[in-house]
Amino acid sequence: INKYINNNSDELFYDNELLTDSNDISYNNNNLSYIVDKSHKIISFLDLPGRHSNKKTTIGAITGEYTDYGLIVMDSKTKKLNIEYIDLCIEFKIPIIIIITKIDLNNDISLLISDIKKYIKYKNKLINCELITNESELLIYLSEKMLVPIFKLSNVNGYGIELFIKYLNLLSLPNKYNNITSINANLEFRIDNVSFIEGIGTIIRGITTKGIIKLDDKLYIGPDSYSNFKKVSINNIYRNYKPVDIIECGDTATICLKGIGTSFIKRGMVLVNNKNINTYWNFTAIVTMLNYKLHSNKSYQPVIQCSTIRQPAKIIKIKNKKNLKTEDITELTFKFLKRPELIRENMKVIFTDDYCKGIGVIKNVF
Repeated sequence: INKYINNNSDELFYDNELLTDSNDISYNNNNLSYIVDKSHKIISFLDLPGRHSNKKTTIGAITGEYTDYGLIVMDSKTKKLNIEYIDLCIEFKIPIIIIITKIDLNNDISLLISDIKKYIKYKNKLINCELITNESELLIYLSEKMLVPIFKLSNVNGYGIELFIKYLNLLSLPNKYNNITSINANLEFRIDNVSFIEGIGTIIRGITTKGIIKLDDKLYIGPDSYSNFKKVSINNIYRNYKPVDIIECGDTATICLKGIGTSFIKRGMVLVNNKNINTYWNFTAIVTMLNYKLHSNKSYQPVIQCSTIRQPAKIIKIKNKKNLKTEDITELTFKFLKRPELIRENMKVIFTDDYCKGIGVIKNVF
């Protein structure tokens, strides 16, 4: 297997044919397109902050439906597990891979590995956790679905890096999207980012969660605060550094739109092929509290993160309990404050602010 690592955009390219020595490649727009064409697998890494002060960025990536696997990186000298993101990955059913770095500074990490195994088993008794040190163990454990692999790496002496890269090449893509990909299917392209490039136009980035999008399609974008959608035309589609004519369910892409400016488009909006689709201001969710206390105060307004949606909402009803504590489960009813959203039952939601945090599943929308 020949591999190419793009240091500029945090991507790893795999190719079955040894085309050239990867050390001889300089990354620019010309030969990067060539590498993409010859690659049978492309892995993109989202480098996310682990600090509490940057939690909104990390939570947004986890809820944004981009993440296929969660790589949780730990220092070999750490004395406290970063359980917050382990919890989120388990709740969102994102497969976890544990990376222990800087092992050249600490040869004895048995206690850290033991703590990791104990905590993951505490969160889910069905999940096993195993340290992988050679290719034989890699092939044995690769087929196990309920397994969290642990890798030891050193960027100083290179220990474990080649084994980890081989593991990534053998990973399969999780089947997160069971929707039928067809021209007649209801389309949903969830928008994560919007920008404007002079001479090109309005650019959106996101993920296709239903249906397909083709070049020159006439679609609708929204909703705004009045539940309205605006008609747009698909001018260009880019995926993996090159233009394409079509994207399918599960594909992330950058799209150039015709007929609309950036002022209308907000993160969390969707591209659809039916402007009469229902959007909702209110929803009820079964929520598990992850941290701190929640008081039944009608002025309490946390930020809701659901798929690519990030919007403040008001808690209008708390069922059963008035004062909730960590790990309590209850039913909460929320109302969005800015605009309705395209949400549906069984979607995962997180609500957070500086004082409390909870994760849940939408029970009904209205």
